Amino acid sequence: MYDPAFNETFSFKNSTQCHESKWFDNGGEPIWVTNQLQGNDRRTGSLFWPGTYAAVKGVLPTRNIKYNEHLPNKTRVDMIIDWFTAEYPINLGLLYFSEPDGYGHQYGPESQEVMDMVIALDEIVGYILNKTEEKDLDDLNIIILSDHGMSNTPKADVINLDDYIHPKDYRIIDNDPVGLILPNEGKKETIYKALSQSSKDRGKFEVYYKEDVPPQYHFARNRRVQSIVIIMKDHYTYIYNTTTIKYSTNGTHGYNNSLQDMHPFFLAMGPAFKKRASVESFNNLDVYPLMCHILGLKPAPNNGTLDIVKELLKEEKQYTVVTFATYIGILVFIALVGGIFMMAACRQHRYMKRKQQYSLTSVPGGVNFSSVFQHESKLPLLSDSEEESTP
Repeated sequence: MYDPAFNETFSFKNSTQCHESKWFDNGGEPIWVTNQLQGNDRRTGSLFWPGTYAAVKGVLPTRNIKYNEHLPNKTRVDMIIDWFTAEYPINLGLLYFSEPDGYGHQYGPESQEVMDMVIALDEIVGYILNKTEEKDLDDLNIIILSDHGMSNTPKADVINLDDYIHPKDYRIIDNDPVGLILPNEGKKETIYKALSQSSKDRGKFEVYYKEDVPPQYHFARNRRVQSIVIIMKDHYTYIYNTTTIKYSTNGTHGYNNSLQDMHPFFLAMGPAFKKRASVESFNNLDVYPLMCHILGLKPAPNNGTLDIVKELLKEEKQYTVVTFATYIGILVFIALVGGIFMMAACRQHRYMKRKQQYSLTSVPGGVNFSSVFQHESKLPLLSDSEEESTP
């Protein structure tokens, strides 16, 4: 990601940049900031959750540790459970697992390697439930979600941009399947015409001037989007300044999020949720107001809504509850007819009351498992016509 105002290119692999607020504090308010700004007794614990290393509105999570990809998953669970039971406990926990995203890229989403990793993660889900039972955390709401899906990307569907444009005429800031092309001076029209003609001939990608990108992408007024945008169609990827022989990726994400393969999953259990409820697909922006509702928070201005997700919730009243949000790095694990879905086995448990409690707005009931996205989507996610700008 290139920002012309900073004249810098951001990479999530650059730990220094991941701690710089200028890349993250651009108007939106993350849930951990909302949580901590609304009461001194509200504390957030983050274990490797993306974006929590940079202060937003001057706020960092109460508990946060340096990213360590080698830290065992069970150790991660133990740490965040300890934060819930400490002398000054957190009321919001954010836990991130990076797999099976890496395996999905390396082996493909329908590979045995990914399936084996899903089984391992399913065991971790069981471990989380066992630990919450062991620690009498009966008032926890547990949300398990993901950030994207994954599509197969066979080598036969790789487009080499070198066949159409000269590699010395431009820079590509973001990689496939959506490329933000920064042309060298005087090369913008030449590059656009060459790619536009190729897209018409081959039908495997679309190319736009930034101002002409369909409005549902919200690109036109974002300064971090470059002047030419190339958008690959599902399963197609591109390379540049290289050869297809070197291409070794078997899966990727970032395609139009109306595609079934791109859909993440959402699983939830706890006193706030109905038993075995399911709803149609909803926008991931809706997770923020949902969490605010459960935590008894006043949401910051946002584009989410409770219109769909409220059907997952029990009737509202005052209830003692804290929220434990678990984030798994990739979303799509098993290919079924009509799309790719996540399969997870979560056991139901009965819990005793924990001693340390918070009085937050929630709903009545015991701990129940609520599975969402067990059917094909009926909601086209890329349908919003509004635009936004990045200052």
